[in-house]
Amino acid sequence: MVKKFTWSEFPTKFLKAVVYSDKTPKALRPQIEYDDNTLLTVYMDEICLYPYDGFVKKYKAEIDNYFFADSNRLVSVCKRFEKLNYGGIKVTNNEDMLMKLRQKRCTSTLCQCYVRELLLYGKKNDGDDESLFKGEKVIDLQLAEKEEIAMFPYQKKAIEKLKAYFVDEDKQSGILVMPTGSGKTRTSVYFLFQDMISNGYQVIWLTHRAMLIEQTANTFYRLSPLIKDNNEDMEEFKMVCISGQHSNVKIMEEDDNLIISSVQSLCNNTEYLPNILGEKVVIVVDEAHHTIAPSYRRIIDKIREYCPWSKLLGITATPVRLTDKGTLRLMKLFDNTIIYSKSMSELIADGTLAKPEYIPVEKCQNSQKETAAASSADSRPWVSLPSRQGARGRSVPSRRAAVWQRTDSPPHPAHPAASRKPVRSQGRRGVRENSSPQPTARAAHGPGRAVRGEIST
Repeated sequence: MVKKFTWSEFPTKFLKAVVYSDKTPKALRPQIEYDDNTLLTVYMDEICLYPYDGFVKKYKAEIDNYFFADSNRLVSVCKRFEKLNYGGIKVTNNEDMLMKLRQKRCTSTLCQCYVRELLLYGKKNDGDDESLFKGEKVIDLQLAEKEEIAMFPYQKKAIEKLKAYFVDEDKQSGILVMPTGSGKTRTSVYFLFQDMISNGYQVIWLTHRAMLIEQTANTFYRLSPLIKDNNEDMEEFKMVCISGQHSNVKIMEEDDNLIISSVQSLCNNTEYLPNILGEKVVIVVDEAHHTIAPSYRRIIDKIREYCPWSKLLGITATPVRLTDKGTLRLMKLFDNTIIYSKSMSELIADGTLAKPEYIPVEKCQNSQKETAAASSADSRPWVSLPSRQGARGRSVPSRRAAVWQRTDSPPHPAHPAASRKPVRSQGRRGVRENSSPQPTARAAHGPGRAVRGEIST
């Protein structure tokens, strides 16, 4: 996959500020005003093919006012300055951060950080293996065609329960419990489109695997025309996926209707959340039994710090933990409420899910023979090495007591055969004669190491 730089994805107001700036040579400025990024990109390429120090020094005011202002790009660059301990810049509120940036001169450090942010924003991937949901996805609802969606009776019942709980009763937190393969994601997406997103809610969907992000995004993409059932005036639906295999957290915007993110990506970048939260927010936790983990709690607490009445929906097949204490903590997060539950046995009984067929796996005969042979070998008798003599003539157990010898094992190749004549060996405690050298198993301290009195080569 090749990465190249392009100005086409930059905010239109930033491109216009640069193209029509008095600092831009008159010959490079268009005669009429354009609002199309495609046309503005042509003029930007004439002005500067890609950012460098000279571009930052010339257009710093435009970068501050139209690229960084009121966006997570401002948080990103200030976070970088904070790590470098540069000029006392820290991640605080947008007004303070922007004011400090405007006051700074164009030093080499500042230019490098600005160039880095511009390059990261303008990098575009070219490759066939790129995900369909890499980058922001905007769906034109006026052109989108609605497909017929057949829902099972229990799915319709679940949607009714979710609507009654979150919309009619205006409750805050609860869990939807449905077994694997029953369509938990599809049911939840249907409810969110018809009763939440169509009524102005922003959805933040949390999951722990990139594969689940891709599957969830595909479901939202296909079912997006459902919004028109309850809101015909909504013209477009904006969604973005955040993970190591999709987009960076910096791409999130306040007008995103749906943010599907891996917990790992959002947990480490919670400072970006205040700038992108809408007025009404629904947090959805896929595989909700993980919610008691600190990473999930950190995200949820940060969102509720700025949006206290945000709703929390958990989706899982197993609303329990390994301990009763863990289960109680989990249920407390969801107001001790299971909004709707359907068991696997019920779905198997009514024919919705197939009855599992258990097929025993037979072991290989050769493997059984090897196991039996090894068991027989382990049953052979073991004897310990004789004790050594202490300094005062007393018998002292060997310090290498873990060294053993099989009584029926063949001679070790590193030792002389047992039939050879007695051998005299020079040891640390003097000359010792071994009249019948026996093959001895090596110590567990590694090859080439022998017990005192043992003949080694």
